[in-house]
Amino acid sequence: MSGGDGSAATRAIREALHPNEAAFWTVTAEWLFLEIVKGYYNESTTDEQIAARVERFIAPMALEGVPPAEMARRRAIMKANLADRPALFNACYQKFFFVDKYPENAKRFILSFELCFQEATGA
Repeated sequence: MSGGDGSAATRAIREALHPNEAAFWTVTAEWLFLEIVKGYYNESTTDEQIAARVERFIAPMALEGVPPAEMARRRAIMKANLADRPALFNACYQKFFFVDKYPENAKRFILSFELCFQEATGA
């Protein structure tokens, strides 16, 4: 692992533990991130799922006496935020690759919503 070559490290692990079994494989951080994001987009962002998530936050407000107009305003903001795939991608990218804490990581992990989902942006 100290050499920075994931493929070499994987081969060494295989050879040391189970040389005839393919129990270990190498994946990139970028690939893993995109698989997670695609799974989230495909499995958790339907209109119904977003509405249910929002209502878990809005419903208690009614019990607290928050005016209906304010609840409607907050509901609309939350729905818009949860449906904004490019903004969600960027926020997750910042955290997953620690770009929020180490901005220099952006030079190492060059990803954007537009690059990763060109068909979704019409590019």
